[in-house]
Amino acid sequence: MKTLKFQTIAHKNYEVKFSEDDFFDHMKRCGVVNIPIENQIGLYINNLHERLLNTGVPFDSVLPQTIVYDINTQFKNRYKYTNEILTFNL
Repeated sequence: MKTLKFQTIAHKNYEVKFSEDDFFDHMKRCGVVNIPIENQIGLYINNLHERLLNTGVPFDSVLPQTIVYDINTQFKNRYKYTNEILTFNL
């Protein structure tokens, strides 16, 4: 598994293990159509690490622009494919 880094609204910094397979499985079930990759990853992290983000700040969540992850061509292609599945409700 690769590592993903991000910051929250409460200015907390985190580094978590990130499984691309789990991300795409989650995206197929709960993904939002036609949003940037970083926003989709942010939604996934918010759902997956709800207890991690319990910092005493109401509605603390991932700041998508702070996500640090190697989004390579293969990841982008897989994201595009999964997004098309969501778009056409397949």
